Amino acid sequence: MQYFKQLFSNTFAFLKQSQAYFRSVLLMHGFLLLICLPLLSKASYFILVHYQIQFLALSNLPVLIHQHPLVLLALVGIALLILLLAFFEFTFLLLSVYFIQIKRPLALQALLKMTVAQITHLRIGTIFFFLYYYILIIPLGGLGYHSDLLTKFKLPAFILDYIVTNRRLIAVLGLLIYLSLLYIGLRLIFTLPNIILQQMSLKKALHTSWRFTHHQLVTLVGRLLLIVGGLVGFTTVSFFLLIQLQAFIETHTSVGFQSVVILMTFLQVVVLINLVLSTVTIFFVLVDALLSDSQFNQPAINYSSLKLSVPLNGGLLLLVAMVTLMGTGFYNWNYLRAVSIQQPISISHRGVSQKNGVQNSLTALNQTHHLKPNYVEMDVQLTKDHQFVVFHDFQLAH
Repeated sequence: MQYFKQLFSNTFAFLKQSQAYFRSVLLMHGFLLLICLPLLSKASYFILVHYQIQFLALSNLPVLIHQHPLVLLALVGIALLILLLAFFEFTFLLLSVYFIQIKRPLALQALLKMTVAQITHLRIGTIFFFLYYYILIIPLGGLGYHSDLLTKFKLPAFILDYIVTNRRLIAVLGLLIYLSLLYIGLRLIFTLPNIILQQMSLKKALHTSWRFTHHQLVTLVGRLLLIVGGLVGFTTVSFFLLIQLQAFIETHTSVGFQSVVILMTFLQVVVLINLVLSTVTIFFVLVDALLSDSQFNQPAINYSSLKLSVPLNGGLLLLVAMVTLMGTGFYNWNYLRAVSIQQPISISHRGVSQKNGVQNSLTALNQTHHLKPNYVEMDVQLTKDHQFVVFHDFQLAH
């Protein structure tokens, strides 16, 4: 209990002195998430549509190399830029939290200068290690960056068939592999901070992180789970209350549309708060753990050459917040007005509706036909003697 009390005390004390964090980090988040990444996503979408590229896979790679080599290079370049932006933000956040933690918050210009310096000294090994983390955190949602490139990658049909046929085995193996990679990732979680803050080589940073987390892993995971649990609880309760409020307004008043615009804006504010708090607290845990290590060497920095942070004016911050809220609300108003409510399409899965017959059978198909669905879905397989049969599984053993 004393441990958790101290953890909350340190975290709130950190947040209280983090005016510079909320100013500079929110600006960087806004610039990366609202400008840079959407532009890169739109660029990849434009390239794919303009050159009529329906998907990206090994099967059409020779065609792209032969007919559209510059297009392929452009798509690879966009993917690398997205990865580079992710590393840029990681470095920027780490430096921001570190200097706030040691009570020497720097101005945005100084943080950008130091972040760019880290980018210019990137090595191939560090890039591949960061790519490992980038792929590792994508399934956790929100932490990975969406791109039209990701939606265009297609697995070969024989691989998809094998996955569907052996889905239980693949699911178990996939979960075990991911948990193993996650364990390794947690043991090596201080590798990049050691490279960035202590200028270690990749090999030394890997060894140092593995040694440091040998006895600290349980504590580290406990702190991270505590953060995740608290933020998930905050978001869940906020979403539930706002949705219930909207349901009440729609039931008892005639201003449902106006209220949904306002409440949708509040939902986006909750998401933004969750994003900011999650980044600051996770990086706070990492930096706090590093500073507690007796072998941690603080980087030698000439502070006289760097501009210290100046607290942001409260009135200006309020003005920016109000303008942002009004702009978001106006966007939500236009977005919701453009939504067209249409009658949903009904599709009978495997020819059955409300258990009125055996799946994929003529009996079910005839009985479902009287209910007049828009479509009826049936499973058709090709046998070894090249005959079509209505059957769900790829083999009779199932």
